[in-house]
Amino acid sequence: VIVETRPGAGNGLAAGAAAKADPDGYTLVLSPDTVVTVNPLIYSKQTFDARTDLVTASVLASFTQMLVCNPATGVQSVADLIAKSKNERIMYSSGGAGVPGHLAAEMFKQITGAQLEHVPYRGPSPATLAVLSGEVNCGFLATPTVMQHVKGGKLVALAVSSDTPSPLAPDVPTLAKVLNQPGLDVSFRLLLQTARGTPAPVIATLE
Repeated sequence: VIVETRPGAGNGLAAGAAAKADPDGYTLVLSPDTVVTVNPLIYSKQTFDARTDLVTASVLASFTQMLVCNPATGVQSVADLIAKSKNERIMYSSGGAGVPGHLAAEMFKQITGAQLEHVPYRGPSPATLAVLSGEVNCGFLATPTVMQHVKGGKLVALAVSSDTPSPLAPDVPTLAKVLNQPGLDVSFRLLLQTARGTPAPVIATLE
């Protein structure tokens, strides 16, 4: 397997490359489900339609977002963040417009009234680095991506976006609990996709 990273446009660049590849099952793309559900609504210049030009071979996993802040922000809890945001400029990073972290943060703002400014980056890695460096204050980022930095004390974990604790971070509270919103579940799926027209036996093998 040769891995080629193509960040940008909410993983749309990578998905577009797979959609235009030969439909033989040898070019695959890993995408959050937002490539199918959200991107077609917010990226008007896409040269492909993820809903029709890609075939999903498997739903590989579900994943959550973790709300983390740089320790220098002084925030230790969700309540701290909400209160601080109403008196100070608080910026949060995500891997781009419409990605899971952006959606989770906007839902968080809608529920709590927190005043957070979105700073989109070209993928989750630079978005994480922005929080680590203090370029932005906080971020809603994929739990597996930031957990190592939380354990190392470089980031402060405030909550996970699922309605049940993350197996990777069982001690980090859920948004559903800290916001007293039973059933609040802002989780996402990771899709394995390939080009439309790939023969059914090949899709079956991939699955």
